[in-house]
Amino acid sequence: MKTKIKAKVKNKFKDLFLGFIARIASDKNLLDKFFGCILSPKEYQEIITRLQIFKMIREGYTQRQIKDHLKIGLATVSRGAREIKEHEIVLRKIFSVKGGSASGGKKLFKYAQKTAKNKD
Repeated sequence: MKTKIKAKVKNKFKDLFLGFIARIASDKNLLDKFFGCILSPKEYQEIITRLQIFKMIREGYTQRQIKDHLKIGLATVSRGAREIKEHEIVLRKIFSVKGGSASGGKKLFKYAQKTAKNKD
């Protein structure tokens, strides 16, 4: 019973958080300030780096090129490629929202699948 109550409370706060994001999403400055308030600078940078990894994979860079360009570990890049493979449907939608194309999304996931297999 306690677990169900905890889950309901957790979901309420998750809904609240997502509601905040949805309301301020059109105001980049406010969104930046919001993330600056709730995340440490390191956490915020990790999110930005993860998005850079996704973008560079989509553009066809190799994992080693991404590692060298972003000055991060190869394991971090590999983890990003794995995330793309594991969450293909959601990420394809995200990357095709503004200025993206379905074919660009397909390239992203083909590359991620290929590189994930090479690391296994």
